[in-house]
Amino acid sequence: MLLSAAIIGAFVALSVVNTVVFATLFGDLFLVGTLLWLGLSLVWLALSLGGFVLWAYMLYSTYTGADVHLPVIGDIAENIASK
Repeated sequence: MLLSAAIIGAFVALSVVNTVVFATLFGDLFLVGTLLWLGLSLVWLALSLGGFVLWAYMLYSTYTGADVHLPVIGDIAENIASK
């Protein structure tokens, strides 16, 4: 659940930044705004695909019974689960 929350949070933050960059630079600097928007859109796409691959890997690992520990989220999840 924490992995999903982190991915959703990253999507929201990236979408807000993408919208603000596109809206502020679209009128004055059309080419720069478009290139920045395109670059951030590619980052969003990479985050989408990477998040899906990580989610599928975690799903498969859980199915096979393997114990996988993610660096930051794993510590937080262990602290929550131990309470």
